[in-house]
Amino acid sequence: MKVEELCEYGFLLRPFEREWEVTPPKSYALCLFSLIHGNEVGGLAVLNEFLALLASGLIDCRISLVVALGNPWAAKKGERFLERDLNRSFGRSGPTWEEKRALALSPLLDNCMWFLDLHQTSQPSVTPFFIFPYSKEGLLFAENLSASTPIVTHWDHGFSEDGMCSDEFVIEKGGVGITLESGQSGFDNLQIGFGVKTALQALHFVTSMLREDTPPHTPSPERRNIYILKETVLCPQEGELKLNPGLISFQKIEKGTLLGIHEGNNIVSPASGYLLFPNYNAERRPPHQRPMELMRIIEEIDTSALP
Repeated sequence: MKVEELCEYGFLLRPFEREWEVTPPKSYALCLFSLIHGNEVGGLAVLNEFLALLASGLIDCRISLVVALGNPWAAKKGERFLERDLNRSFGRSGPTWEEKRALALSPLLDNCMWFLDLHQTSQPSVTPFFIFPYSKEGLLFAENLSASTPIVTHWDHGFSEDGMCSDEFVIEKGGVGITLESGQSGFDNLQIGFGVKTALQALHFVTSMLREDTPPHTPSPERRNIYILKETVLCPQEGELKLNPGLISFQKIEKGTLLGIHEGNNIVSPASGYLLFPNYNAERRPPHQRPMELMRIIEEIDTSALP
């Protein structure tokens, strides 16, 4: 394949034989990103393994493919970010390193048709899961990558008050964007294997969609592992904060469950459901530099409740 550098740590791969290439509606058919958060290193290993398969010739790639690392500079320091969360910095123009990096990555996202962002959770998760703003196209994409992997979705609002995520930016620009959370951050062989399989499925799906000769799988209306964001537990911006130890994503909880302590007062779950993204990093952040959200509560829904 021919390789073109689009920006630092961002590359376009195209088939040598242009007549083989299936042309997408936008400049790039598929974008695969990792290290949007520097300490979520599993996606880096996934891309390395995926690219090794491409280089070996074992994969017949006939689409324009972009691979990119979001924040390798933070990764080298073992940090989630340097100044500001990169995955809350798209669509902004500000002075921080991550806002400038988001601007550098924006042309890649603006011009891609399908986008898969490889993430990991800071704490353990009962299961890997997809998460993205709801659309029928996004649901179809995720279903074809792994029909058994839970989906967390939302609509009518952005994911975070802190700023726009990568998949949201892709969707705003007319593409299809989803995120895979494979499990707790680190180099885990099971996660890496699952991530490589998911990336290969993404390549197959996009090629099938563009060639229109092998229709993709249609999601079953009987699917029941779709969840929506139900409640946000806001993070206190000052004062002593301590979360209960052992909170993990997809942990089932009841309304009133003790989640932590703030200035001697109990923080309890506002609803029954499942925990998502308990943020222990908030305990270590100085006042007024904490994230807006401490954790989320999600609930399972029937597909009939989707827009």
